[in-house]
Amino acid sequence: RLAMEKNENNELASKATRDIIYNAAGNALDQILGGAGRGGGNSNEPLFVLDSTMVTKGSYNVRPICLYPNHHDENQYLACYRDAINKMTSPAGIASFVAEPIAAVTGAEHYNLL
Repeated sequence: RLAMEKNENNELASKATRDIIYNAAGNALDQILGGAGRGGGNSNEPLFVLDSTMVTKGSYNVRPICLYPNHHDENQYLACYRDAINKMTSPAGIASFVAEPIAAVTGAEHYNLL
């Protein structure tokens, strides 16, 4: 949320947001892949790569689906997440974005909880 606030260090806050997402997603992918992932990259390289021939150390051949809080009519959260994620994908724009309430219902339906 820091990057979404109007402050004087917007670029610094945006980089911090990217680093947090990069590390959290990288750790999750390593755990899902049972340690067989390609961890060890840095947040300046793409984490999500669509073309499997472009996968390098620190990147994964997956298309991200990202949740974002849909609190108001404003799209500030979506814009911030889209900007951060697009800087971690190759090519930019391969990520899908789903509002949190919709994702919760979709997940509950998938597991026959509704």
